[in-house]
Amino acid sequence: MIDRDMIESLTDNLLSKKEISQKQANWLKRIPIYVWKSQTPTSFHHTGLYFNATNHYDLKLYAEEFLKDKSLVQDSINEHRKSKKAKAAGVNYTFATYKHNVWSRRRHLIGKEYGLGFIEEGSNKLIPMISHNPRGSMFGRDKSYYLLNSRNLDYDEFNKFSELIKEYPEYLSAKKKIQEELKYHKLQIK
Repeated sequence: MIDRDMIESLTDNLLSKKEISQKQANWLKRIPIYVWKSQTPTSFHHTGLYFNATNHYDLKLYAEEFLKDKSLVQDSINEHRKSKKAKAAGVNYTFATYKHNVWSRRRHLIGKEYGLGFIEEGSNKLIPMISHNPRGSMFGRDKSYYLLNSRNLDYDEFNKFSELIKEYPEYLSAKKKIQEELKYHKLQIK
């Protein structure tokens, strides 16, 4: 994990070896951490089971690239600001009513969980907010999200809450719960 201490250590090391000047060291130290973190890993190695990978970053290589082409840093900062503004403007999403097959550990169909969730634009996940499952829990859910391409999932999308209420008036009484869930995910009701 790249942090401020690693950058300080790198610049002090390069400075002591006289590979960079004091002015360049100060400039490298002022580069935001998110710029360093946004760089592509230089290598990785497999760790543990199931093909887990740990990325490795060559900070010295990045420092050399930043010093050669200072526009890389400015471009990365501008890109970060754009994505932050887009997030602040609000993520587009749609409401979705869904039915999902719930299976036992022995792969027997227990029943169907059904409920209301939302789908963020560009995402392939349905995030449930209110669910009713065969075990009888009103707000419990089988999983924290469902993949839209799952063969165990059927869903209908609605662009606005008012459209949803026209077809499913039972969700009107859960508006407060829906607002809490959307707020948790940093979204607003439309």
